[in-house]
Amino acid sequence: MRLALRERVEERLEASITSERALSGGCLSLCMRALLSDGREVVIKHGDGYFLLEERMLSDLRNALSGIARTNFFCTSPRVYYADSDMLVMEWIAHGRVRNSKAYEQAGELLARLHSLEPTGLENDAGFFGFAYDTPLGKLMQDNRRSNSWSDFYRTRRIVPLAERCLSTGVLDSSLHRQVLVFSERLDDLLSGRCATRASLVHGDLWSANMLFDGDGLRALIDPALYYGDGLVDLAMLRLFPAFDESFFSSYRASIVETIDSSTERLCMDVYSVYPLLVHCLFFGSGYCEPLARVLHRYVG
Repeated sequence: MRLALRERVEERLEASITSERALSGGCLSLCMRALLSDGREVVIKHGDGYFLLEERMLSDLRNALSGIARTNFFCTSPRVYYADSDMLVMEWIAHGRVRNSKAYEQAGELLARLHSLEPTGLENDAGFFGFAYDTPLGKLMQDNRRSNSWSDFYRTRRIVPLAERCLSTGVLDSSLHRQVLVFSERLDDLLSGRCATRASLVHGDLWSANMLFDGDGLRALIDPALYYGDGLVDLAMLRLFPAFDESFFSSYRASIVETIDSSTERLCMDVYSVYPLLVHCLFFGSGYCEPLARVLHRYVG
């Protein structure tokens, strides 16, 4: 860590750094784990990032998780000690390997309870899908203007803008771009069985690295990209990059408010994989175009 950054952290936190080591910080920032002289362990992110928004999302997620806590398990998100435009310092949450399927079952139940949280403080005529503010997913700012229609929100706030961006950067060729647009126009029909569902609070970037387990349970959720949408978008992300055994998904189904039939779930896993695949095309290149094309082929031909 550079001396200037070290001095800045120590001044803001009113404690000296006694040890540090690098962490994997994704595609945006330097990421360090540090031990402070007052005993706190912290994570320091520094660089180009939406750190003030990340602080706000972590606070919102932390409040939501505290509202669904149960006596048999408790999950949280990190407390932020300091944030500004180019730095975020938050608590380090100890975590380790999953020891048994009980941890996955608990995580599935907790995610179902998170998805049970409906929008609060929204006027009916302002719509239910979206969020009070735009939220970043990595370096991508997501448009969260509210909509009364989930298929409209997914098309106009997620799929189409991202497809246009991928086309402009050269990641998508014109043929694949056209397929995405045709797919987006069919969302009303594809999601006709889901459009009446209530909006759920979704994590928005839920994969295994953003779920911190500690032995028998899920300890914390990190790096959210919050909005109100269909809760199955979180499951689709976890299916796209599989890391959990089936007990997680069985527990989720058993705990969710509404019943999900298997054919609807399979459809949504496909439909909702298009957005994260486009995100990965944008971030990591055309290697993700082939799996994207395979999904589109099933619905566009």
